[in-house]
Amino acid sequence: LMHLVYFKPVDSSGRGPALGNLYYRYRLSNESWSDAELVSGFFRHGDAVRKASVAAGDAGSIHVVWLRSDEAPEYFYSRRIDNRFETPRSVVKNNLGGVETEASIAVLENQVSIVWHAGSMRRESSRQVFQVLSVDRGVTFGDEIAISDQRLGACACCGLVSSLRNDEFLVAYRSAVNDSGRHMQLLRSNSGW
Repeated sequence: LMHLVYFKPVDSSGRGPALGNLYYRYRLSNESWSDAELVSGFFRHGDAVRKASVAAGDAGSIHVVWLRSDEAPEYFYSRRIDNRFETPRSVVKNNLGGVETEASIAVLENQVSIVWHAGSMRRESSRQVFQVLSVDRGVTFGDEIAISDQRLGACACCGLVSSLRNDEFLVAYRSAVNDSGRHMQLLRSNSGW
């Protein structure tokens, strides 16, 4: 089974950030794609690094997080339950300074994890990776917590990726040691942060 989330503009003039919506489709192997399902409301999208992230959960649930930056940066989340997407909602309130790339979403049983990095764009060496975690399949999310070592920083324009498997949580991201040293980092936890 393949899952696809994509942005479709309503104005294709090509000038400036496009106004449009996110849509979801799936495909079973050797079959055609499903009909498109609306995920988001209208928002402006103007950069390839601001992509959406999708993860499949149990019982056919689909979880999507995306950066909406047409005004102030904001991460929105929606989940597909009973063959429809819920109304999108903001899931990050505090750590949005210097955000310009996508968040990563990972799902395992009742856990839904969203991770992103934020902080000063001029002092990347002080940026950190943050997480919000749901333990009730995305109904509610806990507090935002920093999960990386602040001394490693985080590259402001680089994405990150996360995974939940067998009760082990993994995050790979690119650091910014002393504002210039770019190295891949792997965060690992099996007992929470």
